[in-house]
Amino acid sequence: MKQLCLFINILIFNFLLGQKSTLVYPPHLDSLLLYENLIIEGKNDFIKLQSNEYFFRLISEILSYPDAYRYDFDTLKILYTLRGDDFLIITWGVPLSTGKTIPYGFTLKKLSKDDTYRLTELKNIKNSLSDPERAILKNGDWWGAIYYQIIPLEINNIKCYTLLGWDGENELYQSKLIDVLSFSYNGLPIFGKRIFRNIPDKKNPTRLIFRYSDEAVMTLRYEKQSYEINTVKIKKRNKPNRSRNFKKAQKRDKKIVKTKRYNSNMIVFNTLSPLNKFLDEQYQYYFPNAEDLVGLELIDNRWVYRTNIDARNAPDDQDNYNPEKRIHKNKIPKY
Repeated sequence: MKQLCLFINILIFNFLLGQKSTLVYPPHLDSLLLYENLIIEGKNDFIKLQSNEYFFRLISEILSYPDAYRYDFDTLKILYTLRGDDFLIITWGVPLSTGKTIPYGFTLKKLSKDDTYRLTELKNIKNSLSDPERAILKNGDWWGAIYYQIIPLEINNIKCYTLLGWDGENELYQSKLIDVLSFSYNGLPIFGKRIFRNIPDKKNPTRLIFRYSDEAVMTLRYEKQSYEINTVKIKKRNKPNRSRNFKKAQKRDKKIVKTKRYNSNMIVFNTLSPLNKFLDEQYQYYFPNAEDLVGLELIDNRWVYRTNIDARNAPDDQDNYNPEKRIHKNKIPKY
C-alpha cells in the first residue's frame, strides 16, 4: 500500500513539474532586473527614463523571439503580464518624481494562418482623445494604463477580453479604468467596445474611466458578490367614498416592496464624488464613497450596471491595491 501511494505521489509531482515547465525564464533576465531596479530606485527622472529606454528595447527584443509566449516574467516586479489562450499583453509604468507614472506596453498575438506571433507596441494617445470613453482605438493606439486583471468573454463568436487597469495620471489625481481588448484578423489590438449597459450619465461608452484624488484608494476588482433588486407592486384597495368612518390611511393603495438577492461574478467598484458640488470635474477632489459599491454583471456578454452591492466578502489583502504602490514597495499582488 505504501509503495502504491509513493507511486501515485511521484506521478502527481511529475505532472505538476511538467505543467510548470511550460513557462521558462526569459533570456537577459539579469539585465532586465538591473534596469528595473534603476527605474524604481533611480535618483532622478533622467536616470529612470534612460534606464527605461534600455528596458523597453530589451523587452521588445525578447518578445520577438520564437518562444516568447512561453516566457515567465513574474520575477520582474514592474511588469504586468496577462495571458489569453493565444496572446500576451504586457504593461508597466515609470514612476516620476512629479507623481506621474508613464505607461508602456506590448501585445503578442498568435496568428492562426501560420502559427507565428505578431508583436505590437502600444502607443499612448490619451492626451489626443477628446472623448476617450467613446473611442475605439486600433492599430496599437491605446489609452495608457497598467492592466492587472483580465476577464475573457465571447461576442458573436469573436473573443474579447475585459481589462481592469490603473494609471498615475499626474501629481494631483490618478485613474482606474475598465477597457475591452479584441484583435483584428492580422493580430493588431483593438481597444474599446460598446458592451456596457445602463451606466449612469454615460451614453454608449466603449470603456469606463474613473478619475480620483491621488491621496485616495478606489476598489475596482472582479469577484463573486451579491446584490439586491427591489420590485414594487401596488395593491389597490376598495375606496367607499360615502363611508364617513373609513379612515384616509385605509383608502390609500398599498405599496408592496419585495427584495430579492442574487449572487454573481461581477466587476465591483466604488462610486466617486467631489468634496462638494462646486468642484465638478476637478478630479483631485474626487474621493470614493466607501459604503457605496456598485458593479457590472455579465449578462448575454454585456456588462449590466447593478446597484445595492452587498460587499460582505472576507477581507482581502488586495482590496486597497494600487499598482503604483506595488512599483514602489516591490510587492507582487496575486490575482
